[in-house]
Amino acid sequence: MTIEEENQLKEELSGYKERNKEQNYIITGKLLDKDNEIKRLNEQVDSLGSRFENMINILNMITDQNSLNVMAKTMYSSGLIVKAERKS
Repeated sequence: MTIEEENQLKEELSGYKERNKEQNYIITGKLLDKDNEIKRLNEQVDSLGSRFENMINILNMITDQNSLNVMAKTMYSSGLIVKAERKS
């Protein structure tokens, strides 16, 4: 191998190393974005769980069947609850 070929290979290797650094930087940024998105979604799930638990507690405090029926119809018509599918 000649010195010129060796220098050319060194330059090529240097270019590959630089592109590798850039790609790692991009990948790291995208992973951080995904981590933040997952964190945000987990917070939303936790919030919905708390709201659902509060709703159940309120429903448990209602003792009048008519009031429960009205509440259930309201929740159904608003799409908050849906009819369960029957298993075959």
